[in-house]
Formats: sequence, C-alpha cells, structure tokens
Amino acid sequence: MPSPVCRCLEAPAPPPRPAALADDLLEEILLRLTCPADLARASAACASFRRLVTDANFLRRYRSLHPPLLLGFIDSVSFGFQPAEAPHPNAIAARSIPRHAGCFSFDYLPPTRWNWNPWDACDVRDGRVLLKSNYMGIMAFHFPDLAVCDPLFRRYRLLPPIPDDLLASVHFPQQIFPLFEAFLVPSGEEDDGASFRVIGRAYRAIRKRKAR
Repeated sequence: MPSPVCRCLEAPAPPPRPAALADDLLEEILLRLTCPADLARASAACASFRRLVTDANFLRRYRSLHPPLLLGFIDSVSFGFQPAEAPHPNAIAARSIPRHAGCFSFDYLPPTRWNWNPWDACDVRDGRVLLKSNYMGIMAFHFPDLAVCDPLFRRYRLLPPIPDDLLASVHFPQQIFPLFEAFLVPSGEEDDGASFRVIGRAYRAIRKRKAR
C-alpha cells in the first residue's frame, strides 16, 4: 500500500498594510482634538504624531483654532487667583490649577524700585500675567516697573524702562497728571509660544480747579 503523501500547506500571505496617512491629512486630524490633554496623549503614542505636534507651525494653528479656556480671574496680587466656579463650564478645569502652590503669589519676583508700592496685576492673556508697579509721585512721571510672568512655571521677564533722556523730552505742565497703562497684545498665528508683546499707553488727566 503506497504511503500517503503529506502536502505542506503554505501560510497565507499577510494582508496588505494600510497606506500611511500623509502628514497634511494627519495634521488636520490632530487639529480637531479640542482637548490639549488628548493632544498630549497622541503625541506620546507615536513618534510621527510627536513630530507633527511639536512643530511650531502646527502649534500656532492649534492655538488659533482652540483659544485658551477662561479659568478664572486675578483681581489683584493680594487676592490671588479666583477660579471659575460651577455652573461655569470650565469649573472642573479651573480646579486643577494649583492655587496653593504659591504660583500666584508672585513672591519670586524681585522688589520694585519703589518698595512701598508692590507689584499689581494689570492684564492677563494666553496664560501670562502682566504686572506693574507705579511711582506714586504726582508731579513727576517715572516709567513703571513692568514684568511678564508665567505663574504656573514661576518664571518672569522684566521689561526694560524707557530711557530717562527720552522721558525728559516730554514736558508735563503742573496742572497735568501723567498716567500710564500697559496691556498684553493677543498672540497671533505668526507668534510662537515663547514670545509675547506688550503695548503701553501714556495719557494726561487734567486736574480740575474750583472756581472762586
């Protein structure tokens, strides 16, 4: 009796791999992740995702499409950060900010030129706080001390004052009170995450005199 012939069955060919998404299509998908935490998870999951997410052009587009959440307000440095509370939709995210970690005490800033007038908040934008310390004189104008802070990372940058010779060229009569305000400029699509701009406004308030 002839011996049976054993036939070797070949393994089936593996299914073809799906075509890789083009970078521009993958970027459009990642831009639609509204939660920054989800974007961070995607970046950690894949090297190609991380390469796209950390690109400066991608970050600029992402910030323009998903502006920062309103998490609270800073009335003054002495009162600190006041988080959004329920029923505000961002109350849960606001509770995650470490209020008691000292990040909003600004105690890491150097003293101002006028120790009797401490730092005070004058604007908040894009996660940064603009602080100002004014000279309290009435008839003499001094450019205030200005500092831009990143409170969550306890970092700051002191802004250089206007040179004294330029200030001396501006004459303020005795009946004029010189005033100064500063604001953070909203970031645009061309701005990277490490830069910022500050604009100032100097104006005069006329002192009223009583008629006799």
